[in-house]
Amino acid sequence: MPDALLLLLLLPLTTDWTVDPAGGGDFTSIGAALAAPAVQSGDRLWIAPGEYGFVVVEKAVDLLALPGLRYTANSVLLRDLGAATGAAGTTTVQGLTTNTLRIDRCAGRIELVDVEVGRDAVLSHDPALPMVAGKCEIFDADDVRIAGSLLRGSRQCYPEASSPKPGLLAARSRIAISNSTLTGGDDLGLEFWWSCSAHYPSPPALSAGACELWLSAVELRGGATNWSGSSNALYLNGGFVDARGTGAELWSSGQAATPAIAGTGKGTLSGIALLPAGLPPWLASPPIARPLLVAPAVADLGGSATVELYAPLGAPALLALSPHPAFAAAVLPRLGPVWFALDQPYVLHAATGLGETVPAARSFALPADPALAGASFTLQALVRMCAPGTCGATPPYDVTPPLTALLH
Repeated sequence: MPDALLLLLLLPLTTDWTVDPAGGGDFTSIGAALAAPAVQSGDRLWIAPGEYGFVVVEKAVDLLALPGLRYTANSVLLRDLGAATGAAGTTTVQGLTTNTLRIDRCAGRIELVDVEVGRDAVLSHDPALPMVAGKCEIFDADDVRIAGSLLRGSRQCYPEASSPKPGLLAARSRIAISNSTLTGGDDLGLEFWWSCSAHYPSPPALSAGACELWLSAVELRGGATNWSGSSNALYLNGGFVDARGTGAELWSSGQAATPAIAGTGKGTLSGIALLPAGLPPWLASPPIARPLLVAPAVADLGGSATVELYAPLGAPALLALSPHPAFAAAVLPRLGPVWFALDQPYVLHAATGLGETVPAARSFALPADPALAGASFTLQALVRMCAPGTCGATPPYDVTPPLTALLH
């Protein structure tokens, strides 16, 4: 990967700032850093462990945990990033654990890497009963990438807490999720002094309206309830979904009483095992699994990163790495949507599919240059969906959903 990482040096220069509640950095709070005129869009905040309360982000500034550490917040809101100017900046949030996370009206790219939404809690009068305070929402966002993350909906007992929430509620957005787990909130019901009785149905792991969803090796688990039945793992209200797994993936609705996927829309499901089995009529499932990439969300400088490609046996492929990805840039019509922009720097590596459930792995050495810390790049594969000698004059191609990887 050194050739690809050299391209990362073409990224605009940024200024690094340190946030440390103990006073060992440039700022003692994230809010103070974001309010400082010296902190500009494109800069990076390196954040020491601590509890940061309510955070509102209106600059395209990266919020990155110090290597090997995490930071926490009660609530994080990313709002109007690039919406006023139309500037397509990138904001990366990494190493965060928070109760709630909301992305609202953002025109640039938002990357959530190694983010946990949903924190453990208890009922005030019954510390033995585990709760979860969690809610993640994405509205009117042009390009959100979620990698290596855990999104948990709230696990609640009414009325001490509000009704349970989905792992992710989204509307009118483009969202690519990879190597992540989403769980719907559990409804423990109506609270009496001795127990929680049936009250609400539970929400799905992912509920989306008028969204484009690209899911790679994602596990969705709908919430459980003490009502009869359970919730869907995925619920669509219009929109589109492209969901791919390795053949060992499990989408569970908690109990087998309701469909794993419900709603209306269109899309394709490939290589995903459903519990319970069965597809809605608007969702296709091709007999040959579509290609899939799997890669770590965070790669260590000075180490190595391994990318795995799942593709039909013998299928030729090109693995593309780019520090300047573009979402849904239709460049070659016969290939359909190609998400890395061919007018931007990128590097191609040849690969060959070994099977739909057997990965073709490629490892890349990472330099130890600290100047690259906090930079991210996108990986995608372009696969010819036929083996040599079996292709016609115009062989079919497929492009995997994009993966975001962060250098740390």
